[in-house]
Amino acid sequence: MPVLTGSSFIIRHWRGELPLTISYWFNCFCITLMVSAIGRCFFSQSSTLNSRFGLPFLCLLMLSFLLLVLLINIWQNVGLWRAANAYNKRPKASMWGDVAKFFVVIGTLHTFTEFFVYQLPQSKELISIISGDKGIPPFKITVLPGGKDLYFEGGLRAGSAKEFKRILDAVPQASVLQIDSIGAIVTGKQIGRAHV
Repeated sequence: MPVLTGSSFIIRHWRGELPLTISYWFNCFCITLMVSAIGRCFFSQSSTLNSRFGLPFLCLLMLSFLLLVLLINIWQNVGLWRAANAYNKRPKASMWGDVAKFFVVIGTLHTFTEFFVYQLPQSKELISIISGDKGIPPFKITVLPGGKDLYFEGGLRAGSAKEFKRILDAVPQASVLQIDSIGAIVTGKQIGRAHV
């Protein structure tokens, strides 16, 4: 069976049965580039998806994407480690098996750092939005005297970005936003884009 065909390709990588070059260059390097490109494309369309399907649905898609990326990273690292082990057992194996293992260690450390520093906190916020922002207080946007300053108080929750854009359209001369708030990074980014 050709290396890159067949329903067992994913399983064969997981077991370390594919050649080290395929496991490293295609399954790790190329797939990481493809996932990054898909992620950039997806997040660049987040405003369109939000306006069409709503913020909770967008957050569900984002949460699913973060989970998929985590699973792909685990699959990549485990398969590459096992492929490196198989490579090292070959007669006259060169140093490339150990080099691949080194990159697995670096990749695993990067995956765990990304997960605990970025993905886990962001996932908690996404789950909060999907569940209706029950722990985030209501918000209020006030146009201050003179019409150049906006004051945002309360929680950055679902609907706040849309309300902010509505007020900004009604008061286009506003150039300063004062925020006294807690809430989601996702909603905060949407407010930032509405202000641009």
